[in-house]
Amino acid sequence: MLKDFVPREPVETTLYELVFKLEDGQGSAFAFECDAHGNVYRDRLPRLALHNLDLCLKGEVDGYTVRRGVVRSHLQSYIADGGGRCVCGQSVTIHSSWADSCEGCGREYNNSGQLLADRAFWGEETGESVTDMELEHDPEALGDW
Repeated sequence: MLKDFVPREPVETTLYELVFKLEDGQGSAFAFECDAHGNVYRDRLPRLALHNLDLCLKGEVDGYTVRRGVVRSHLQSYIADGGGRCVCGQSVTIHSSWADSCEGCGREYNNSGQLLADRAFWGEETGESVTDMELEHDPEALGDW
């Protein structure tokens, strides 16, 4: 078992963006990351994005009228990594739903922080190979056939 184990856990964050729609008949728009009150994080914007924001605030971009900005919120959900310390003392990050390895000694841990048997023994009871099990958990590993 990993020492000082912290499990993976779901995280939900609300993100906001200030959206300006162009009156171009094609649904074009600009969106800029902001706080809940519509204050754009100008210091995070590249130079060209700052220029576009200023044009939007003036109400015209490339000859098109720009509608007043509207704050939109989006819920971002993800699973935060867990982790702990391996018996060898190395820090181990748990990000897989299946198995993660210690970079120090190569030991494998499941997403509950439990030490797993060496991969050479995986599938011993079922006749599966490690490749069979990996594909079951990550079908994308095969790529395009």
